[in-house]
Amino acid sequence: APVTAASIARLADAPVALQAEAPRQFMVLLDTEFSRPEGILRGRKAAIEFIRKGLAPRDLVAVATWGRPGLHVRSNFTSDHESAARSLEGKSLAGAIVTDPLGLAGGFGAIESSGDARAAQEAAELDTRQIQMGSEEYAGRVAAFLEDVTALVEKLSSLRGRKQLVLLSGGFRESGWNTEPNRFNHAESVPNMKRMYKIFEEAGASDLVVHTVSLNGMEYSVDVGSRTGRSERNAIPGSIDSRQIWPEAGGRETLSILAKNTGGRFIPPTNDFGRALHEVDRISRQSYVIAFEAAEAAARGDRPRRLKVRV
Repeated sequence: APVTAASIARLADAPVALQAEAPRQFMVLLDTEFSRPEGILRGRKAAIEFIRKGLAPRDLVAVATWGRPGLHVRSNFTSDHESAARSLEGKSLAGAIVTDPLGLAGGFGAIESSGDARAAQEAAELDTRQIQMGSEEYAGRVAAFLEDVTALVEKLSSLRGRKQLVLLSGGFRESGWNTEPNRFNHAESVPNMKRMYKIFEEAGASDLVVHTVSLNGMEYSVDVGSRTGRSERNAIPGSIDSRQIWPEAGGRETLSILAKNTGGRFIPPTNDFGRALHEVDRISRQSYVIAFEAAEAAARGDRPRRLKVRV
């Protein structure tokens, strides 16, 4: 029988052992708002290559992008990897039948497809606007992102099996969701922190892990003679350190926290996004998230238990 999102959802009534054998499911989410222009273009290219060549034949994959217009699901879950890859390219297969059994494509806004040249120009404009953006406006964009991701995770809860959200992003600054309120900060980060915890809660309830891949590349000049490998000064005369123009460059902490609190993996900046996605594939094939709940919690109280795992 063909593998579809609907057939995976019907596994709910199947034995647990059979559910565990279900194909892997990847939602690839490309963030064009909090990412640098070169990272967006290179990350998109690596994601397309990953979808075409990195997935197993029966794996299901869906593609979505998030930017200023909001969240746009470009391709619902499918085992037709070529179709999903072309949707991320902004193309479509002639005569392709579009199905949406989960209703994932509705109500998320839309993003027009564009060529690489136009995409680079749009990304550069976003880059400049991010730097000039005030703290309250920035926190508002963070809020929009968190709300859309929460809605997406809730949609994915109807699927059974190994679900993974692969977020390719530069990450947003921690100050956008984790700042103490004061007279200059109108406590916008307080509701954003609640939105972050809402994602953790919904992901846990949906059996979904979030892998985050940083699109920033190396965020510092390299000095192979230093202990850390980082140069305290610019290695290239006249060059500008990204930290000077992009406060808290990279959003590393935010990406790390998103992955850690959902059982996923944070892939730090490496300048090799293809290798980073290969690591996501390896983790998915070899790792499982296991939860244990005691059967007689009330009778035994807080006494420690012995747990044996056989592989």
